[in-house]
Amino acid sequence: MRLIILLVFWTCTPILLFAQSLDLTIPSEELPSDISSWDSNPAFMRITLSSPETIKLWNAHIVFEVTEGVEHILVSSRTKFSEQPELKGSFKKKVFKFSDIADLTQSAVNIDPVLKSDSNSIGRLQGGVYSICIYLVDSSGQQIGTTAQGCTTFSVRDIDAPVLLTPPNESLYDWKTPLAFSWTPANVLSQTIHYKLKLFPINEGQTPEQAMASTSAFYASDDIFSTSFIYPADAPPISSFPKAKGITWIVTQIDQNDKPIGKNYGRSVPSIFYPKK
Repeated sequence: MRLIILLVFWTCTPILLFAQSLDLTIPSEELPSDISSWDSNPAFMRITLSSPETIKLWNAHIVFEVTEGVEHILVSSRTKFSEQPELKGSFKKKVFKFSDIADLTQSAVNIDPVLKSDSNSIGRLQGGVYSICIYLVDSSGQQIGTTAQGCTTFSVRDIDAPVLLTPPNESLYDWKTPLAFSWTPANVLSQTIHYKLKLFPINEGQTPEQAMASTSAFYASDDIFSTSFIYPADAPPISSFPKAKGITWIVTQIDQNDKPIGKNYGRSVPSIFYPKK
């Protein structure tokens, strides 16, 4: 997916006008829902500034706006252009990462109140299709170039929480056999996901939620990068909870910034398996 904007730059005296191109590429046509993570991976977006002649930039900035629909601006750096990274230097072609041209802290962007959160994140987008527009501005914030604006679209997936597969819910388990867990993968293309697995004993009369609220997990693994896991031989034996009527387990999917991602804060519905008598 490409966005081409023809621009005109002022150079040093004498004043020369050159046609420039500003090319924004979103390789996967998809971005993470967490806007604050867009600068964390160079593969998310690439911006190329090129010219047939050498140009010299000083105190210039690229500003961006993310919109939903035609006029609903969700995030914008346009009025806070001076807080964005300065573009300077002489070149014919230069490739930028999004982090080179965008400061995504809350103080450096205007944010739709609906997106604001109590965390350091500037907001998460719901699943859908959005537009991103980029502009080059000078030291006064005035747009440089003859094209009013250039926009392209990208998608955000409505990410499902993991679904636990094995052991099947309400199934019987023979303590003497190796215990294998599996679940569905996150339906997201643009980032690396890992998973956290926790196991809890569940006593007679308890629901899984009550069991997880009343005691700590007797086993947890925080860095699983696949959707299957073999219970380690050196982990607490499942048979060491003779009074428990069963074991409940849950999986949470985590993004590259160690934040839960997806519906239900990335958490699966808990599942139970029982000892085979």
